[in-house]
Amino acid sequence: EGAAGARLAELEDLVASYDLRFGAEAAVVRAKDGELARLAPLLSRAAAEAVVVDAKDAELKRAGAALAEARSDADKAAEELGKARDAAARSEDATEPEAAAPDTRDEELARLRAELADARGREATETTAAEATDSAEEPPVPPLVSRAPRDLRGDLVASVRSLGSPRRDPAAE
Repeated sequence: EGAAGARLAELEDLVASYDLRFGAEAAVVRAKDGELARLAPLLSRAAAEAVVVDAKDAELKRAGAALAEARSDADKAAEELGKARDAAARSEDATEPEAAAPDTRDEELARLRAELADARGREATETTAAEATDSAEEPPVPPLVSRAPRDLRGDLVASVRSLGSPRRDPAAE
């Protein structure tokens, strides 16, 4: 019985050590289960936030693509606007000989100024006698106002008419 008792004591010690070891492991497992239970809401919140981040990332990609498309459309529109401006400038040059030939316009302006000076000179000689008898001041000559290059002749004609030039016929204008 001594050997059997020793073997039994040995087996009881072994069971006790297993109980201690398994008890310790069971405590670790319970601690890990508790930790997982505590982290579960955090994990689910993190998973939900990851879904939101993924959705925002996809939205940013769509917005980036839309922005790139809008930039492309704006570039095309700017290019078309430039072409339209060039075409309008060419069309304006073709329809306005003054714009196409500024030298001709300058020559005509010089000629009209000479005619105006000539008309003023004639009026000065005609009114010299009247001024000698009348001490009233001469009314100021209206200034030449240029609204646009093609209106210069009209301005000069109006100025000459205001001076009372007898050589211009309004019906011929």
